[in-house]
Amino acid sequence: MYLFKNKVIYSTNRKEYFQYDLQSKTTEEISVEILCEYLFGSHSFKLQTLLGYSNSIKGEIIYSSFYQNFDLFIYDNEGNLLLKKKDFFEGFTPYEIQVDEKRNDIWVATGSGHVVFCKNIESEEITFQLGVPYETNKALSFPEGIRIYEDTLYIAEMGNKKISKLNMDNKLLSDYFKFDEPVWSFQKNEFAEIVLLDSGIYELKDGKIEQIANQVPN
Repeated sequence: MYLFKNKVIYSTNRKEYFQYDLQSKTTEEISVEILCEYLFGSHSFKLQTLLGYSNSIKGEIIYSSFYQNFDLFIYDNEGNLLLKKKDFFEGFTPYEIQVDEKRNDIWVATGSGHVVFCKNIESEEITFQLGVPYETNKALSFPEGIRIYEDTLYIAEMGNKKISKLNMDNKLLSDYFKFDEPVWSFQKNEFAEIVLLDSGIYELKDGKIEQIANQVPN
């Protein structure tokens, strides 16, 4: 699930891809090539291999991770591997990553590790950690996804059925939105907020949720 301006891009278990327009409230099927154009721009063909990875793109650099691999991969925008940082995630499964370009940090959601941590890209030092590893009854419970918007980190907590938000300056954690079912992913931009729940994709608007699609989390 991706949010690009006022469009939501999502896939089905049959590897079909769809585009939902939040203004016209219409859905159309798109090709994998169009999906890659949304994700990677004009250099989409070579970068198709990164579908299924968590990718955070800053300028012409793509930071990429795979949940079954502890290494961080850094590509240019043509799909050439520039650098592989071995065991960057220190044994945690990187469910989703987000680059904080201003601070040269990478934030990591570890899912079943029950931790979200921040690591400097150059020094590879962990500068902040939220949660206790593999403890579900502490600060976090199954943080499946993260999203940086302005100076706030939003955390989709599947176990706690809520979105939490962390002030990236003072590191204060608070609740943002609670649900009646597990939440898997959250995305936000200047146009909209969308969330993936067990029952499908929804738009968050004026304190309410409106269903967009019946996609089931993979």
